[in-house]
Amino acid sequence: MEELTQVGEAFRNVPLATSILERGGKTPWQSPAELHEMGYDMILYPTTLLFRAVHALQQALDDLRQGKPLVPEASVDLAGFGDIVRMSEWAGIENRFMDQSHDA
Repeated sequence: MEELTQVGEAFRNVPLATSILERGGKTPWQSPAELHEMGYDMILYPTTLLFRAVHALQQALDDLRQGKPLVPEASVDLAGFGDIVRMSEWAGIENRFMDQSHDA
């Protein structure tokens, strides 16, 4: 943390970036707000989502092996998934191009 603070102070007018590798990196976890206060403009958490996603996949595979159904609290439903990935927006794009391909 001392080094991050020193760099942030020394390069106050320069765009700074840092990475927090949760569960294995050397830099202790700091919130984006704390790092921004130190002078960092781009803060990367490259393992945060990846490690959580892998854990969820492992749990789902274990449940499938054990014959357990999907627990609603541990997932989204089809409509929620469609909203997250903006399925209607993609369908609109697909329809627009499908109409064009039929005109050719």
